Amino acid sequence: MGMLGNGVGDRHQPTEGEDLHEPLYVNAKQYHRILKRRMARARLEEMGRLSRQRKPYLHESRHAHAMRRPRGPGGRFLTLEERQILEAGGTVEGVENYMNQQGETTAQIRERLGLPPLP
Repeated sequence: MGMLGNGVGDRHQPTEGEDLHEPLYVNAKQYHRILKRRMARARLEEMGRLSRQRKPYLHESRHAHAMRRPRGPGGRFLTLEERQILEAGGTVEGVENYMNQQGETTAQIRERLGLPPLP
């Protein structure tokens, strides 16, 4: 079959004993274009117009939205139910420094609702 194949079922992760430079099977109709793209990238790198570094994120607005979302233990996003509990002045296990959309902390929310401060 050579270097060109249909690629179905040919891809797997190499284990420790396997060679990392095993041929990668690609669509025969795309092979020429892949080589041409590699040559163009290499030429641009030599000229200093292309860097190998990726952007940390693709869309600024999505990144900003994710950064505003409240997070729980381990960095996971809080569910709607957990946010509602915190807005009502309750507590959720693992969440300590919650801040709502208005910038109120858990202590300020509890104070506003007339609830005693947490220990």
